[in-house]
Amino acid sequence: MAGGVNLLEVDRVLRPGGFWVLSGPPVNYEVHWKGWNSTEEKQRSNLEKLQDLLHRMCYTQYATKGDIAIWQKPVDNKCYNNRQEDIIPPLCDDSIDPDAAW
Repeated sequence: MAGGVNLLEVDRVLRPGGFWVLSGPPVNYEVHWKGWNSTEEKQRSNLEKLQDLLHRMCYTQYATKGDIAIWQKPVDNKCYNNRQEDIIPPLCDDSIDPDAAW
């Protein structure tokens, strides 16, 4: 996932309260890991890293069913404002208006 760069871009364009859907690895790794030419431990680790990143980005896991997992972006900045300053990924520079796109 290269440090979550792709997910950060999704977050940038996703509206507040929007949903991000992942269908495929590492979701449901317990069933499919053998077909992914991987190991169960690696896929478990990938899923845990993904969940940790999304948690630090203040996303909420909305649902998981089969090979699909859905997370929801926060509807406001409350969670972001309560984050510690050294949390990665960092917030945008304060000089950038987060509502400028709207």
